[in-house]
Order: sequence, then structure tokens, then C-alpha cells
Amino acid sequence: AYSVRAMMTDNNMVRNLASCEVMGGATNICSDKTGTLTQNKMTVVTGMIAGVTWPEGGDLPKDQLRAAVLELTLENICINNQADLEEKNGETKFVGNPTDCALLLFAKKQGTDYKTLRDHAKIVQKYPFSSAKKRMSTVLHVNSPPAGSPERFRIHIKGASEIVLSRCTTLMQADGTVVPLTAQKMEELKALISSMAGQALRTI
Repeated sequence: AYSVRAMMTDNNMVRNLASCEVMGGATNICSDKTGTLTQNKMTVVTGMIAGVTWPEGGDLPKDQLRAAVLELTLENICINNQADLEEKNGETKFVGNPTDCALLLFAKKQGTDYKTLRDHAKIVQKYPFSSAKKRMSTVLHVNSPPAGSPERFRIHIKGASEIVLSRCTTLMQADGTVVPLTAQKMEELKALISSMAGQALRTI
């Protein structure tokens, strides 16, 4: 009981009383639970958008990306997302999946208001993240064409990078042009994913 009370003052909740006795003899504690050894917050530290990369901890070089390419990326981040950010006492609180929240924080850093994008988006269908498919998808109604013209829709997909990449056949470049995704480029992207994963980064 003393051990439980002592741990309670450190904001540690004990569910199993016997675990206190075990903990007394522990010399090493290994944990991967977000928040146990960290701030319980994730952030976007590096990445690649349309072939443009930036160093870990650096800023996205917007001048190397065509505005339309960045807009598409931010639209995916903000709309194909189920998290929220709340401002309380000058601090940003994460509400929802930590990865989704980190992406919203990244969009905010780029000067994008995700709530405004969501309010104006014409969402047709949402497919929540599935552990089986390892991805989340959102279908948007892009425009209202003249009579006789086909309607346009856009599907945003976010998920496990290797799963999404395996389904791609084309690649958008920094200038907005779309080119075929060659076998060589596919291997380069797989190597990039492996490199980032090897640095303990979560890739999506």
C-alpha cells in the first residue's frame, strides 16, 4: 500500500498491487508506450513531398514546390484526418490519434487552417483507418460541371507508406507534372522509407 501511494504522488496508477513488488526488483524498464518516456506528442520532423525533401528538424522548402502541389498535400492532411487541435492556456492540446494530430500541427506550421478546409470541403464518403487495409481514405466532390459534363471527384489516401506506394502507378513532381512511377523510382522510394524507418521515424 505504501508503494502504491508513493507511485500515486508521481501520477502513476497501479492496477495490479503485486506489480509494485516486482518493480522493486527491476533494474531495466523497456517501454514503447507513447507518453511513458516522452511528451506524449508526435511531430513531423522530416519528409518528402513530390520529390522535395528537407533535413530533420528543418523547414519545408516551399519555394521548391508549386503552390498547387502543396495545396493538395495540405488538403489530404487536413481533410483525410479525424483528429483535432485545441488551444488551452496557450498550449496546443492533441485530440485524437497522435499521428493525425502531428500532421495537423505540420499543416498549421505551413499557415493552413484545417478547420476552414474541412468546413468548405464537399466530402462524399469517408473510409476510416482499417488495420486490415492499413489506410484511410476520403472522397471529395471537386466541382459542379456544366450540364452534360462529368462530375469530378478526388480521393485522398493516407496510411502505411509501403502499402500505399505498392498501389501507385504515377508520381507527382514538384512542378505539378505527373510522370509514370518506374521500377527504379519505386526502389528509390522504398529505400527512402526504409532509411527513415531505420531512424525510428514513423513513415506514412
